[in-house]
Amino acid sequence: MNKNRWDTVIRILHYLMAIGVFFQLILSFFMQPPQAGTSETLFQLTTYSFHRWIGIFVFFIVLLHLFWVIRSRDYRSHLFPYSRQGFYKIKEDIKTLLHLQLPETGPRQGIGGLFHGLGFLAVLGMGLTGTFIFFFVKNFYSFFPSLHSFISYFVWVYFIGHTLMACFHRFMKKSW
Repeated sequence: MNKNRWDTVIRILHYLMAIGVFFQLILSFFMQPPQAGTSETLFQLTTYSFHRWIGIFVFFIVLLHLFWVIRSRDYRSHLFPYSRQGFYKIKEDIKTLLHLQLPETGPRQGIGGLFHGLGFLAVLGMGLTGTFIFFFVKNFYSFFPSLHSFISYFVWVYFIGHTLMACFHRFMKKSW
């Protein structure tokens, strides 16, 4: 693996996950789960159905991504830089940012990896709770739908921030 580039499998999984999460976030604006005593429109029910099935697909992609990360020491240390060396790289990246420069990109320990890992955990949490809701939850006023909704705020922040930072890196460094 080239130390400065993502391998093809990770890139494909990343783009599939990003596209799936994007659609999930957009669908969440329009969908309405069926509830006793309420009348949802066909559009709300259809978008809810799409959200459920796309969510299962995205969760499968997240699990494949997780498997790929677990099998690679470089990717594990990128997403979870919780070691002495990882914290040192994060500190160095913060110093670089304070000098108004961008840290290096790619599968390396540092602040980018720290945020990638946190975003990945948020998406994994959404997938776990969504899949649990899909198969087991019938009452939408219970704990898991509330937790799923709560985690979605972190996914929104991460998705927007990650997209903006990727564009900013692309603009400033002409690399992806």
